[in-house]
Amino acid sequence: MSSNPDAIKRIYNAFEPYPATSEVYVHLEAVRGGWDVKRATGWRIERSDKPTCQLFSGHRGVGKSTELQRLKQWLEDECGFFVVYFAADKVDIEPEDASYADVILACTRNLVEAVRLETKENPILTWLSSRWGEFKEFAKSDVEFEKLTFEQKLLEFGKLSANLRAVPSVRAEVRKEVDANTVSLVQAVNEFIELATQQLQKKGKRGIVIMADNLDRISYIRRADDARSNHEQIYLDRSEQMKGLNCHVIYTAPIALVCSRGVEVEARYGDRDILPMVVMQNRDGSLNAEGMAAMRKIIRLRVELIEPEVAKAIETQLFESPELLDRVCEMSGGHVRVLIQLVHKALNWTDVLPIQKRAVGRALGAARQIYRDSINYEDWEQLARVYRTKMLPRDNRSQQLLADRCVLQYFEEDEDGEPNEWFDVHPLILKIDQFQAALSAGETE
Repeated sequence: MSSNPDAIKRIYNAFEPYPATSEVYVHLEAVRGGWDVKRATGWRIERSDKPTCQLFSGHRGVGKSTELQRLKQWLEDECGFFVVYFAADKVDIEPEDASYADVILACTRNLVEAVRLETKENPILTWLSSRWGEFKEFAKSDVEFEKLTFEQKLLEFGKLSANLRAVPSVRAEVRKEVDANTVSLVQAVNEFIELATQQLQKKGKRGIVIMADNLDRISYIRRADDARSNHEQIYLDRSEQMKGLNCHVIYTAPIALVCSRGVEVEARYGDRDILPMVVMQNRDGSLNAEGMAAMRKIIRLRVELIEPEVAKAIETQLFESPELLDRVCEMSGGHVRVLIQLVHKALNWTDVLPIQKRAVGRALGAARQIYRDSINYEDWEQLARVYRTKMLPRDNRSQQLLADRCVLQYFEEDEDGEPNEWFDVHPLILKIDQFQAALSAGETE
């Protein structure tokens, strides 16, 4: 046993949620139904002669940002593209109140900052300058735009974007202006992209790829007077504007939308792309040994970075038994972030390694309580039905259960190489009394 508090602290910090670096990345293709980011998303960009626009989805925390970062590196290093990646919720987007106009402006701002044109002509800043009379109030600026240097103009653009995210009244007014000038804005952006592409091609780059990450965190809103949710309005009703940029674009999108409106998504964007969960149990309920091994490896690699001796035998040095380690892996449901969080929570109840049964029990209990408190009374029967059938209806409430990770989506590759989709209830929910009661009631009907 290790009573070194510094060792526990180092391990604790190794399990802070963050996109996996190359040192801790685990290839999960075999336990994700054969899914691979290059084949699912990358080849469409690499092989297409025309700009593409793709929606990339999956449960929150399943590893989308990690896969996008891997795709970015591949597109840059092996395919010769210039990639503009940004996490939209960090600066540009307020997830609790977002519209397509916010997304277009976010792409615009990040593109201008990433590619510095070597010519004096900058179509986007020219567009902003021609409307500065309306926009300077929203940027809370009294400066004369034309008199600013290039760097100062970018700063003013940044102020506008920051206020768009932070001030609700500004968001509403800016959206009105963008809605009224969408055509001219997209035209200006595309003129910028053309100039930027020509400049980058002289330096050996093939073209531009924009990756707008974390848009799947936009909260689901359906107002009483709207027939369509905000997700439908952004991705479907405004799909032509979202697809209007004349370069390759990847937007992350909420999994509930992509699953429930799959036909419409495919019609507008092409093949839907969903990052699957790691299969821990097969559809028939049997243990998936490969999935379990993959989750153990995710834990081991994080420990190996800072405590290599502990990592040599995590089933006895980090946890008190192999069974306890496997229980944590199983209860994650194949969700990488949940796995990381469960280890993190268990370490809160650990003063001396290895992690004991009581600490894991505390971690699982705290995680389970979140589901117990958040699931509506009328949802237990639906969850029991999903558990029995491994299918998920397309109604709004069922899709919200998917978005809330009460229901998880999996893919298994059959003998013909076809990925078959199925759904299951998160394993943390299975021991909750209300779920067991609903399951028993359904079996006696």
